[in-house]
Amino acid sequence: MALSAIENGMLKACVLATHSGAPYFAKQTSMKKLLDFPGGPLVEFNDAIKDSTDANKIAFRASPAGVAFANGNLQPAPQGGPNGPPVASEFALDDGVAVPPLKRGGRGGAKRYPFDTMAIGQSFHIPKTADNPKPSKRIASIVSLASKNLAPKVFKVQAVDSTDKRGEGARVWRLADVVPAAA
Repeated sequence: MALSAIENGMLKACVLATHSGAPYFAKQTSMKKLLDFPGGPLVEFNDAIKDSTDANKIAFRASPAGVAFANGNLQPAPQGGPNGPPVASEFALDDGVAVPPLKRGGRGGAKRYPFDTMAIGQSFHIPKTADNPKPSKRIASIVSLASKNLAPKVFKVQAVDSTDKRGEGARVWRLADVVPAAA
């Protein structure tokens, strides 16, 4: 089965995304020929991961057969399952291993800052230091995560200069809550 130039382009983009560790987002219908390829699917999908800009697009990654095909091999490697014989894995399977508890907060960033206790209009200052020359960039992801995890609370970070009452650095504000629109 031959792939069109568009399908070849999608497969190559999917392979590049897979190599970089990121998903390739596309509509499942546009990837049908890659999913139904004789000898095994050239791509795999996870419909639980949606594109943040288009909910109709889901996450895809290149299968080993897809990588082989994109690298110029005319016949993809056989895949396990209904389209081919089972393929031995390099990973040993273990039974009875408990799942460790989920660790949240990384280095404790969200716990270190007073996001939970801030009222609308309050802010806190993070000073610029030799170890932390750009505090607004360093805390930006923590502020974004706090806005997401503590919704409807919204926080904003901005670099401040020496005119700030506490000096040069960054300041984080709690803004007005976001109220969802009525449906």
